Amino acid sequence: MGLPGLLIAMSSPLVGGVLGQYLGRRLKKGALFQTGLFSASLVPALAAFSIIFFNGTADRAKALETRATVLRRTTLMGKMGRTYRITFHVWDREWASSGGARERSIGKGLFEKMREGQEIKVYIKPGSLSIPWIEKLAP
Repeated sequence: MGLPGLLIAMSSPLVGGVLGQYLGRRLKKGALFQTGLFSASLVPALAAFSIIFFNGTADRAKALETRATVLRRTTLMGKMGRTYRITFHVWDREWASSGGARERSIGKGLFEKMREGQEIKVYIKPGSLSIPWIEKLAP
């Protein structure tokens, strides 16, 4: 399987199994250069995913409730159907210092309850790696 396939297999059993087999076949065919480029781009993506995943799943702290104002509602059409997005301004001092405006995809039911200019509740958790993240939104 080789080192690139082994690294992937250790990070995620399902993804590692499929990609490990693919990489193993590519190595046997002598396409080491192409496989190396593929692996080099995949490792940082898997590392980033792992950090974000661990930050949220290991976070046992209580969510901080803060307020926000809905700035814009957007519906996007794509191949997989509609995506409902809202842009909102968080009133929290820490988030406001980094621009304050956030955009998030939400479900159709929640999207229909929110209007531009409306005040909403935003539940922010601190994150187990000190990377704050939004747990949920409520009208």
